[in-house]
Amino acid sequence: MEREIVVRGARTNNLQSISVAIPHGRLTVVTGVSGSGKSSLAFDTLYAEGQRLYVESMSAYARQFLERMQRPPVDAISGMLPSIALEQRNQVTNPRSTVGTATEINDFLRLLFANVGHTVCPDCAVEAEKHSPQTAIRFVEALPEGTRLLILAPIAVESERRLSFLLEHLASAGFRRVFVGGDVVDIGDSEIADRESQIANGLEVVVDRLAKNAEQVSRAADSLDMAFRIGSRGAVVQLLDAHGRPAARHHFFAGLVCRSCGREFREPRPEMFSFNSGLGACPRCEGFGKEAVLDLDRAIPDHSKSLADYAVALWATPVLKMMTEWMLECAKEDGIPTTVPFRDLTPDQKRWVIEGKPGGGDDDFCGIKGFFKWLESKKYKIQNRILIARYRRYVTCPDCHGTRLKPDAQFVKLGGHTFTDLLALPVPELHAFFDKLRLPPAEAEAAGSLLREIRGRLQYLEDVGLSYLTLSRETRTLSGGEAQRIALASALGSALTNTLYVLDEPTIGLHAADTQRLLAILRALTAKGNTVVCVEHEPEIILGADQVLDLGPGAGEHGGRVVFQGTPADLLQRGQGVTADYLRQLCASGPPQPPSLSGRGQGGGRAPVLAGQSHPLPTLSLRGRGVKALRRQPRDFITIRGARQHNLKDLTVRIPLGVLACVTGVSGAGKSTLVNTTLYAHWRARSGETGIEPGKCKSITGLDKVDDIVLVDQRPIGRSVRSNAATYTKAYDDIRKAFAATRRARTLGITAAHFSFNVPGGRCESCQGMGTQTVDMQFLADVTVTCDACGGRRFQKRVLEATDRGRSILDVLDMTVAEAMEFYEGHAPLVAKLRPLAEVGLGYLRLGQSTATLSGGELQRLKLAAYLTIADRRSGIPHPKSAIRNRQPPTSSPPRPQRILFLFNEPTVGLHMADVQVLMAVLQRLVDDGHSVLIVEHNLDVISQADWVIDLGPGGGDAGGELVAEGPPDAIIASPRSVTGRFLAARMA
Repeated sequence: MEREIVVRGARTNNLQSISVAIPHGRLTVVTGVSGSGKSSLAFDTLYAEGQRLYVESMSAYARQFLERMQRPPVDAISGMLPSIALEQRNQVTNPRSTVGTATEINDFLRLLFANVGHTVCPDCAVEAEKHSPQTAIRFVEALPEGTRLLILAPIAVESERRLSFLLEHLASAGFRRVFVGGDVVDIGDSEIADRESQIANGLEVVVDRLAKNAEQVSRAADSLDMAFRIGSRGAVVQLLDAHGRPAARHHFFAGLVCRSCGREFREPRPEMFSFNSGLGACPRCEGFGKEAVLDLDRAIPDHSKSLADYAVALWATPVLKMMTEWMLECAKEDGIPTTVPFRDLTPDQKRWVIEGKPGGGDDDFCGIKGFFKWLESKKYKIQNRILIARYRRYVTCPDCHGTRLKPDAQFVKLGGHTFTDLLALPVPELHAFFDKLRLPPAEAEAAGSLLREIRGRLQYLEDVGLSYLTLSRETRTLSGGEAQRIALASALGSALTNTLYVLDEPTIGLHAADTQRLLAILRALTAKGNTVVCVEHEPEIILGADQVLDLGPGAGEHGGRVVFQGTPADLLQRGQGVTADYLRQLCASGPPQPPSLSGRGQGGGRAPVLAGQSHPLPTLSLRGRGVKALRRQPRDFITIRGARQHNLKDLTVRIPLGVLACVTGVSGAGKSTLVNTTLYAHWRARSGETGIEPGKCKSITGLDKVDDIVLVDQRPIGRSVRSNAATYTKAYDDIRKAFAATRRARTLGITAAHFSFNVPGGRCESCQGMGTQTVDMQFLADVTVTCDACGGRRFQKRVLEATDRGRSILDVLDMTVAEAMEFYEGHAPLVAKLRPLAEVGLGYLRLGQSTATLSGGELQRLKLAAYLTIADRRSGIPHPKSAIRNRQPPTSSPPRPQRILFLFNEPTVGLHMADVQVLMAVLQRLVDDGHSVLIVEHNLDVISQADWVIDLGPGGGDAGGELVAEGPPDAIIASPRSVTGRFLAARMA
């Protein structure tokens, strides 16, 4: 068997015919600047080839139903293994998926509860019992010799007619007597009819009557077995005294029954604990735990308005205004005021608006609820479904109280806890519960393998830094990094060997304190004989790998080459390029120097960018290690008091303004809850947005000191073959207008719309502006060929004839951002839209390059560029040279620049260390322009360059939610409680 994966001549995307070797059973880290070709090698080449070989191993019929992957453009790949990809984005949108189902821990828990769980009566707190014929036989064997007894089979009686049929059936089966009211009565006796009230709930058939002795034990066993078979509720052993009168009575139930009150329970089965099964899901919410109800606050958002002033906002649209008119007519007939504020109406009058006229007919006003009931009957129309969704909110299901399960599941307990109790525990508490769980020998033997699987998978969740999660947490609410680590924990719980795992930045969202534990996890995968290829920028992971592949030296067409391949030790000793330089500096003297801040206040501190390059020129910086004097001081604060959402513990914290601030802390400390759920949600609610549920807090003051709050989250922009950097930044609109304004375009009658490849008009209709056509090859991978009609030129011939200074629209789309800025130097608005792309290091991108081909880091920076454009526009920043060219007289009173608070959630996702420095220069520029920046971040290089740090913790989950320290980075380092401070001190030493 080959000992390594050998790739020769890889040309995927921007890879420039590279050859590499990936050793089997080892951890290989692929690093390099953003856009250097890391994902092209790891995912689009290695993983794609593994998947392609797997699909090709199936029959032609089966391949029709599977995703078909093209063979990567390589000369040869040998030593390939079956491949699994764990990407950084969370693709789960199903609300039924939880951490427990994703890791399969729920499956083992369901089996555990079904096998060793104990059903407890909720009324009596007595454990329900279930008996078998053997249980009853052992009881009879233990009776004293000579004990007289009856063996009875209880049978339910549904009606008088059913009783007569039942008696006839029993007689034909050979039974002669029944036990009624303490007496043995013959089946044919007329006395039975007189005892109808006593047998209304059932009768007991006398299966046998005997006196216990050694010879009668086998006879008793046969009789008890028959009683269990024909009885509807097991068997009864009725003891008799010396005179044949009833004495003690012992009921041996076939099902689970409470001995105290006789209540029957369902026997536990694995499906009973599954909210994805009809046997276990709550009937009302169908296993979702929530139900949709009409949100009256959205329907009537402003109670100061009268009915005539459209207090019912949903009926204020042109389409539904007739509902308001009908309501006003009916209100006049029913004496409901229409000109007073809604809040001043009486409760009965408000009820009339909401529920309609009491006891009204079809012609009477139906109310808001009646209107939505009518909409429900018309849900086959999409516009009605949209309208219903707009005015709905989700509340906890009143039947299952959010547990998602039927009540029967709540009666089954293990160690005093129900199934849903365990799902609600944080991972460490759940792990501790199973470590302390003690079972009887028989149950311990039956549950041994299940407990080992559960404990092992819980340990994996802790090892990957997700100890703050609960198993009931919905998977769709996880970040991309959390979802990837969930998949990683699941992979560790499997028994796969000799498999290629391809991971995309598993350290995303991971605090520095957990990085070594993640590295141990990756090592555990290789210890099982697996091969791990990891796209990563975290120094600790790079230095802890068996092999490092550094791609570059630049991005896009300036990258795609192997800069270094070898061990981390060799990289430090003889490696070339930005990665090696950074790691050597880090290992020698702390964090790297950020870009120059010279000229701050004159030009905003923008770092110079070379044409076609993605990174600023390397310069020294005064901001960084130990330079306290240059850190900005907050100009003011937004103060949040008494925040207590999720795990926040009555937290009071100040958000500084006019500075670059970081919110830090271990995973699960409450950072996102503070910034997104509390601060940002309160701003949205204050701005008049409906349907917002802000995090709980006593008060927030200081929001009036900013003009807007903008959240830049982790969600990537959509990848599409029809979008590119020019269309995303709206620069293409100006380019099309510029071409339409040329003399040749006007002569040909061509408008700006003709220069769009997304709509008919000027594009090639054969390929619909794509330049290529896809041929469906059935069970083979689709083949992409150049369009015969346009030859790959995307536009009609006459559109390409309309040139601007000798360049066609196709020529401009083939320009890089830097080249386009130079070409359109005299077009200030267009250059203003392209400049942010150059600032974030995307000057090398070609305008027409599809976003579907961009890396995660490039997409992240493209998104940031769009927000830079917003900031520039709202700050009133003049465009260079525009005033000279336009020569417009200055306005008498220019508008005051807006001050925006930008909230960033881990903006370093997908970025190389060098790219992080570009990002920091951009963020510092935002602050220099008068805005405020608040970053939720784990990256120590970012934290070390912040003006102010808010550190939450000290732990995650229940151990977090407190303010550990705040102030400049030095204040965090000085705090003995700060986990972040310890790692920051080591990085800044």
